Amino acid sequence: MSAENTEPTLPPLAIERAAALLDAQGAKYGTDDDGDLFAAWDGNPFWFMVVGADRTYFQVRGRWGHTVPRTELGSMLIACNEWSQQMLWPKVYVKSDEDEIAVYSEHTIAWDRGVTDEQLDLHLSTAIGSSLGFFREMTKRFVPETPSTPIAYDDPARITFE
Repeated sequence: MSAENTEPTLPPLAIERAAALLDAQGAKYGTDDDGDLFAAWDGNPFWFMVVGADRTYFQVRGRWGHTVPRTELGSMLIACNEWSQQMLWPKVYVKSDEDEIAVYSEHTIAWDRGVTDEQLDLHLSTAIGSSLGFFREMTKRFVPETPSTPIAYDDPARITFE
C-alpha cells in the first residue's frame, strides 16, 4: 500500500447512508440523541454508530435479548470463547453487574478511504446476520425451553406399567 495516494476515492462513511440502506430493507429503526441508529431483530437490540476521531469506523453492536444469572458467568465466557474460536464474526463479549450477565456482539470496520453502498450493505447484513446466529446459539444453550404440558394421568397415550 502506497502512502502517496491517501485521499479517499469512494463516498465517505456517514450514518445517513446506513439509514438509507436500512430504509431500503424496510427496517424499522430510531435515532438517539447522538445521531446513532437503533433497531431490533428477533427481540435483540442493535445500535449502528459511526465512531472514532475521524468518524471513519462503522460499528454495529448487538445485545442478546436475554440475560443470565451471574452464576453462569464461567459458562457464558466459555460459550463466547468457543464462538470466537470457530467464527470470524462477530466479536462477542459479556458484561456483568452484581446479578446478571448481558452478552454483546460487535462488528466494526474502518472505512477511512470511503465505502460503497454495496460494501456498507454487506457490513450491515454480515453484522446483523452473524450476531443473530450467535444469539440463537446462546438462546439454545442458556434459555430453557418452555416446559411442555404434563401428560394427564389418564391419557391413553401415556405409558403404563399396569
